[in-house]
Amino acid sequence: MLVGATWVVVEMVNTAAAVAHNGVLRSKEDTIDYMSNPNFAEIYNATHRWQVVKPNSSQEIQGRISDTDVDFKLMGYNLIDIDVAANIDVIVHKADDTIRTTLLTNVVDTAQITGSSWQTSTITFAFPGYTVVDATDYLEIDLYAEATSNNSGEAVSVDFRIDDPALPVADQMRLAEVAS
Repeated sequence: MLVGATWVVVEMVNTAAAVAHNGVLRSKEDTIDYMSNPNFAEIYNATHRWQVVKPNSSQEIQGRISDTDVDFKLMGYNLIDIDVAANIDVIVHKADDTIRTTLLTNVVDTAQITGSSWQTSTITFAFPGYTVVDATDYLEIDLYAEATSNNSGEAVSVDFRIDDPALPVADQMRLAEVAS
């Protein structure tokens, strides 16, 4: 199906000259048996019917027909028009959890996060240096996703996998000094 489609329009065509047939579509997550109700399923001979269907989380829909004289045709779809990128803030907190200083904010200009499969990114940035004020202070690194544009008004979520054992150690989350 289409990555990012939140609905599709499908035309069902009964090409039979004289016989009505049944045909329905649904999301693969939908459990309703639409074929059992002729009000949902029947397509009169030599006619067309259009249906709007929401794909499941894997972007799949399913169709069921009573005869091969019924054809399905994808007629239209919508895509979420949103750009999402990962970013990092680096903050020093006091022991009481108040912020001592913000060292870096919005520092990563990553490529857009695309598609729905896992992506591995290497992010390099210049650390401005920091002199420890109190030994109980701690460093917080915030990794987050933000919409850089959202023309469709849709909401999306981004999951981060930190220290995924399936990845080589070199691809896992870490801070490392880079020789200059």
